[in-house]
Amino acid sequence: MGRKKLRTVPFGAPKSTNTEPHNPGRFMYASRQSTSYSAGAAITDAFKFVVLTGRNGGGVNEDPYYVDYSMSDADKVWASGPFANSATLEHAVENCGYWTAGDGPNSDLPPSTHIGSYFGFEMFTKNKDLKLVYNMGHGAAASSAEGGEYGCVGIAGDWRADRDSAQSGNTPSTGIKKVYIMYRMDASDEYLDELEEALEGISFSNFTFDPQKSGHVEVAKLLGEKLGSESLVEKLLTRNELTGDLLTDTMGTAQTILKVIKYANKIWQGLKDKKEVDWLAECGVDGQYNQLARNKNEYPDLKDRTWYHFCYHLNSDFRQITQLMRCRFNGWLWHVSSNEADGLRGQVRLMRFKDVVPLYSSTYEKFGNTKYNKVLRHYDPNESSDKGFLFDKSIRLDTRE
Repeated sequence: MGRKKLRTVPFGAPKSTNTEPHNPGRFMYASRQSTSYSAGAAITDAFKFVVLTGRNGGGVNEDPYYVDYSMSDADKVWASGPFANSATLEHAVENCGYWTAGDGPNSDLPPSTHIGSYFGFEMFTKNKDLKLVYNMGHGAAASSAEGGEYGCVGIAGDWRADRDSAQSGNTPSTGIKKVYIMYRMDASDEYLDELEEALEGISFSNFTFDPQKSGHVEVAKLLGEKLGSESLVEKLLTRNELTGDLLTDTMGTAQTILKVIKYANKIWQGLKDKKEVDWLAECGVDGQYNQLARNKNEYPDLKDRTWYHFCYHLNSDFRQITQLMRCRFNGWLWHVSSNEADGLRGQVRLMRFKDVVPLYSSTYEKFGNTKYNKVLRHYDPNESSDKGFLFDKSIRLDTRE
């Protein structure tokens, strides 16, 4: 038997509009299922979100926001809610799978004439600016397994508006409003307390480092990146020689991160069924080669129904926050919408996706990294979703080919 080769991918955003290097072979890496969130969600479609980037999408300028299906309509109002999806009219069209193309490798459809059967979101709209929300690759109780990777901070792929109706395919008019990364948060209560303790100490230039506390160690790593030498910072902390003047440059960062983590931890402690909560962070930054502007309802070129490359990722604050909080990737949440439809009855609209990939940060500070690649964990859709810091005793690495 030959030696197996580990699958690796680059850190950071794609260097072109081609996403293949970020998922060589186009293998499935998260749940195959995708769901439309209907306005009157049944228990099977129930949602519980902690939106780290705030109720109105203000990022660190807002407190994290908690919303679930049992709240009042008034309390469900946020940047991407309440949902306007219909349980019968809006749904995901899974077809070949979002991770590949209709005629691509590792398609969920058998090789045949399905070359046009791309993954998509279908909607039936009459009014404009409806909040239509879907997940993609989201592992839950009734789906295939959750994702297992940490450090996911973005998404890239290709998109097109396929038609305005089944009868008239010439005037697509849908668009992407917002994209969120969905996570499971695997930090223990003790670890979160240690993060708060360390960040508060830095904020007031009074940090007593304890190398036995993993929360302190992770904050020290962040400090080290900020100050230019992780090993030096840990030595200074261990000797209690990291003085206030050295901490000055990091105090603002610590206060920003502390504010979000402290409020998120308060929400977390108040929840009864913690395991089912999805943590969301909005991808508010466009990648260099992005061709698809967010917050528009029209197709980029109404005369050209070609594929457009998209690339969105978290800003630096939330790249650091989600990694410090041990947030494990578990799909994406898409907020899409459309222009007002002509006619009295509305129109069926469809948007397609292909070759979608997750983007990973190499460290707390660095998004890309020219020296190293990320080694991937093996993904099996049929395995248990119990994975991550709380469960892992060993990790199976990805050698698929």
